[in-house]
This record gives sequence, structure tokens and C-alpha cells, in this order.
Amino acid sequence: MKTAAVKAAAVTAAKVAATFFPARNFIATNLAVVVVLESLFARQIRDGDVNVAVVALDSVERSDDGLYGCTARNDGGEAYVNGHLEVQFPPSFDAMPNVDVYYSWNDNPINLTCIAESIPNATIRWYFSSNRVEASRNKQLTVIGEGPKSILQVTPKDTTHYTSYTCHAQNLLGDAEYVMKLTEAYPPESIQQAIIIEEESTADMVTFRFVGPREISGLEVDAYLVQYRRYDQSWADARRRIWTKGTPYVLEDLQPRETYAFRFAARNPVGTGDWAADVTRQMPEEGPPFRPVIEGAPISDTDFTQTPYPDRYELRWQVPPANGRPIDSFEVSFHKVVRDKSTGMWTQDGPKHTKSRPYPGGSLVMSLNGLDADTFYQVELRAHNIIGFSHPGLTVFKTERSHNQPPPETEKVKSASDDSEASSTTVETAEETYGLVIGVVAVVLLILIVVDFILCRKQKGLMYKVSRMCHRDSYSAKHYTLEEGKGDKDPKLVLNDAEKVSSETAPMISEPVASRSSKAIPPFSSTAAKVAANVAAVEAAVDENYGITLEYLEATLLELMPC
Repeated sequence: MKTAAVKAAAVTAAKVAATFFPARNFIATNLAVVVVLESLFARQIRDGDVNVAVVALDSVERSDDGLYGCTARNDGGEAYVNGHLEVQFPPSFDAMPNVDVYYSWNDNPINLTCIAESIPNATIRWYFSSNRVEASRNKQLTVIGEGPKSILQVTPKDTTHYTSYTCHAQNLLGDAEYVMKLTEAYPPESIQQAIIIEEESTADMVTFRFVGPREISGLEVDAYLVQYRRYDQSWADARRRIWTKGTPYVLEDLQPRETYAFRFAARNPVGTGDWAADVTRQMPEEGPPFRPVIEGAPISDTDFTQTPYPDRYELRWQVPPANGRPIDSFEVSFHKVVRDKSTGMWTQDGPKHTKSRPYPGGSLVMSLNGLDADTFYQVELRAHNIIGFSHPGLTVFKTERSHNQPPPETEKVKSASDDSEASSTTVETAEETYGLVIGVVAVVLLILIVVDFILCRKQKGLMYKVSRMCHRDSYSAKHYTLEEGKGDKDPKLVLNDAEKVSSETAPMISEPVASRSSKAIPPFSSTAAKVAANVAAVEAAVDENYGITLEYLEATLLELMPC
């Protein structure tokens, strides 16, 4: 690591041993920024088998502090080495907060902070009235830390402590001083004037503005106080109100036609100043409410606002002062307007529509619906109490263009054709759905029959129970004779003569039931054909796994259910 004092010259070198003289680049890494410092090369020399690249900085700045890298390259490869340049500098107070005056009062302790930046670190000492502060000698002064940050805690017991204090920082390269002043703070003086704002005052409310104290004795004013009483009362019975500085100075809930006395004072962190001269006011009689304020209304009477809707407008407003009697409703009226080209003012261009909204209880938002697109409207909003209506709050707005314009005739014809195609497609879809339902039901029934047949062979299931019932009835109604066949392995069923005749004359079944029923199935759509194909696949699967065909299944069922 190399060190250099600020404003001094700095030299750093990189040595490399190689057969071939390499090319070199110095790379400075500072604040995460890599810069190739080609211009910093002073010379490149050879010392025996060692090549040396030397970089020189004529006047080092604090920003030159950081990592530097040297890269050597030749045909044999590449090598890299890092080096750090530390720039030393005398103490500096650039990191100090921009405060050189401190305030204290009533023996409150106060901290004076000193921060000195330097390399190497500086030692900090405090001086009070040109004397070095030593905590062991003065209990009202306490030093916390000696660098690079130090705090002097002052507990002022008398006026001698309200003076200047010096922070002295020193290292090997130099020294620096920073002077701070401790001042005693006082409550503010009386305000110069309290002014009543008539246009913002009503029969039961007064609005003020203040001209603050002429001189600020230490800290700034942060609040104003008011005491007020009826004229026939004493200040001992007065009421009190505090306003934070910068807020509306409004006094409410006063009695109409009553005379009041007001007095005001300013306050800061130290305390409250003296009361200013009294202000007397007789409150006026009750009257209609003040003009309501419409939110978003343009300032100029000739301007307008744009609503994003083509057929409606959302009106929002604020409740105005009631002027002695409570507000019971709001009245909203609106009508079309056009601009007079000669005067630029708005004139009515259609009938007026009126709506009413109760208050309190009603919302302060009203939607005006059924408006024409791309049209100017004017809204008048009035507040009402038992005395009467207020002056109207006005706004003019313009509705948006409609996006639902009627299409041309050619487009209408095209739409009718599209409807016809859509209707035809709907019919086809219905037919396909009907065929699909029939096919699914047929597949489900087939699967149930196959499963029941398998169970019947195991003497279970619905077929088996029905067959047993039918056989019992048959045996009770007819006379069968069972004899052993000579030479036959299986027993035979021998019928009497009447049964033989009836059996011989009975019609033969010439075709399977399945084939007859398939002829009655109406032709399906393409979807139904797919279902039929799936049914055929199921039949093939049943035949492959169980060795059963539909014809065999039909014949077996007829044999099992002779009834």
C-alpha cells in the first residue's frame, strides 16, 4: 500500500519478469468504477530481467484514494497485481450538520456535536472562552469522545455559559477549527395583529389570520393560542383554543348576535408569550348557508372540465359553513349550455333538470345520468337551511364522445347474414348434441348389460334373479320330463306331444335383435358418428376380453328368460 498526502506527488510502480517485454495497463478501481488510466503512464523501463511500469500523480486529490491494478500481457500469458493508494489529508468539517447556533433555556442540557474527517484520524479538543475544556474542572461541561466525533454537553447554570465554543481538530498534516454559539432562548413576544377574515366568517364562526411577533427571541413560533368569552363574562370564565402554526385559524360554535372578546398569544418550545390586545366582535344574525364548493370545478367562469363518460357525470362537493342554522338539504340543477362566441360566456340551451339530496344522511356525491354525448352542461349546486338557499356553486363540463355510433346500412345487412349463419350453426350444434347424448346413453346401457351378464354367470345380479323367477313359474305351469340320453353325456329335456307341436310351429328368429334395432337408429351428425365408432370399439373390447358378442349375448338372454 502506498500513502500520499493530498496535493502532494505520488508514484506507484509495477514490476514483472518476463522473456518478452509486455504491454501494460493500469486500472484504477475507485467507488466501484473501473477506469483504464492510460494517460497516467510516466515511463516504462527495464531493470535487467524485470520490466517496470511507473505511474506518477503530480497533485493527489482525496478522490484518488482507492485500489489500482496493473495488468501485464505478452505471448506467454497475462499477470495481474493490485495496489492501494491511501490519500492522507488534514481535518475537515464537511460532514458537520449546517448548524452553528444552539439554544437552551431553564438549565436544560444541550449537546454540541463536532465531526472531523481526516486521514489519519484527528484528535479533537474543546475550548470555552479561549480556555481548554477539562471536565474535571467544570461540572457544567462534559466531553464525550475525542475524535473523529466528539460531543460537548453543556448544562448552562448562568449567563456565562451562553457564549461561543470552539472545536479544534488536529492530525499530522494540519488542524482546523469549528465555532459554535450557544444562545439562551425566550418565549416569543406578543403578536402584532389578529385580523378577522370577513368573507370566511359566519353567524357562528370566525376565521383569523395573524401578524406574528416583531422579534423572534430564540426559537420560531410553533403555535397560536386564543382565549374568548362573551362580553358580559370575565377572563376567568373564558374558553381556550390552540392552533398549530400554518393550519386554518377558525373558531366555531359561537352564538349568533352575541358579542365576544378575543385575545391571542404566540408559543414556541420555551413557552407562551404575552397576550396581545383584546379584539371585540358582534356576531351577525343567522342567514342562508355559504356557497358550496364543487370539487374539480374550473377557476375561470369560461373554462370547463372533461368527464370520461359519454352519458353521465359524477358531481362531488364539500359542505359549506351553515351560517347559524344547520343545513338540511342540497339542490342540484343542470342543463345544456353553449358558448357565446362574442363574449365567451355560457348560455342555457335546453330545459333545466333539478334533483334534491337530504343532509345529513345523504351522500356528497351525485351521479347525473342520461346525458347526451359530446355536449356541454352547466351544474348549479345550492345548500339549504331554514333561512333559505345559498348562492350557487357553478361548474361546466363536457361529456365524452359516444363509442356506440349506429353502423352504416351495409354493415347492418352483413350483420343479418351473420345472424343467419349463426342460427344455422346453432341448429347443427343442437343436432350433434342430441346424437351425442343418445350415443352416450347407449354405451352406458351396453356396459351395464355386460356387467350384469358376467354376474349372472356367477349366479348373481339382476338377470340371474329374474331368470330364477321365470324358471320357477315355467316348471309349475308345464310338465317337463327329464330322461337320461343313452350314450349322451348331457341330460336332455323331453317335451310331450302338445309341446312338440307348439314348438315346431313356433316361428324361428331369423336375425339378431341387435341388427333389427340398429336399423331403427336415425342417422347422426359427425359427432354422433364418432360416438357410434366408440360404441363399436367397446363391443370389440368386450369380445376380446370376455369372448362375448352381441349376438351371443342376445341368444343367451332369450334362453335365460323364457318367460
